[in-house]
Amino acid sequence: MKDDPRQAYFFESLKTLEPALPVLKHITNKVLRLTDYSLKIGHCQGIAKACETNKDLVRRLALDNCGLTDDSFSVLLGGLSN
Repeated sequence: MKDDPRQAYFFESLKTLEPALPVLKHITNKVLRLTDYSLKIGHCQGIAKACETNKDLVRRLALDNCGLTDDSFSVLLGGLSN
């Protein structure tokens, strides 16, 4: 279970007391597509952790109206680049 990206996302989101959203189910062909999701820093940290757990999970982001701050987006990109 150590290498399970879903588990990594869930536990990382809980660290900031953010309820885990079902964002990982929106990954298709290594593209995470989210529209009208209200992502907080905890969600972004969780997604980044999931991507670090499985390097081939996400290669591209397609985000629309997700309310990301510069810091949140930076965390997301950091997870993809590591």
